[in-house]
Amino acid sequence: YEYSIILDHLYNDSYYSLGEVSVTNRILDMTDLVGIVDYINNLIKNHKLHRKCSDCGKLFNLTSDEVKFYKSKDFELPKRCKSCRSNRKHNKLIN
Repeated sequence: YEYSIILDHLYNDSYYSLGEVSVTNRILDMTDLVGIVDYINNLIKNHKLHRKCSDCGKLFNLTSDEVKFYKSKDFELPKRCKSCRSNRKHNKLIN
């Protein structure tokens, strides 16, 4: 058997794919259901959302905590990496 989890994150009524994670080896080693559930919850909590920066084109990650923060403030998810966001903010301050 092969066990995988496909992780999606719901944000502003849209689902963002977080990818597929193989859990076969980990689950086969576990004998208790609580351990399996804890393992899966930990995977989801620590998974990162991969984005492409709209300015420089580099890939950057948002952690699940960052996504929760933006969602709690009702903000859109960032389109730019941290470096480009900082540069943009700096340029706005000096202009």
